Amino acid sequence: MLRFHTGTSAYGVKKYFEGADYYAEETVGRWGGKLAGRLGLTGPVDKASFGQLCDNINPLTGKPLTPRTNGSRRVGEDMIFSLPKDVRRLHHAPAAGGA
Repeated sequence: MLRFHTGTSAYGVKKYFEGADYYAEETVGRWGGKLAGRLGLTGPVDKASFGQLCDNINPLTGKPLTPRTNGSRRVGEDMIFSLPKDVRRLHHAPAAGGA
């Protein structure tokens, strides 16, 4: 199942990603796309730059991205992929006598 969640609060989006541990070494996101390149964002996503984008600030210049910041703007989109409840995780046991 695929669910979409639209974040409309910079504070809420930053807290969600912080709590979901998106900055952990196992789940490092990477900047990509033309806009990221125009903003000078390359390599791994870092918490400071992500937070500035949520606050409508260009991480490279420190200036606003748009002329004004609307309080009910769309801060970000999150897509959540999940399996139906009836799908079970398969556990593969190692073969006898070795890996």
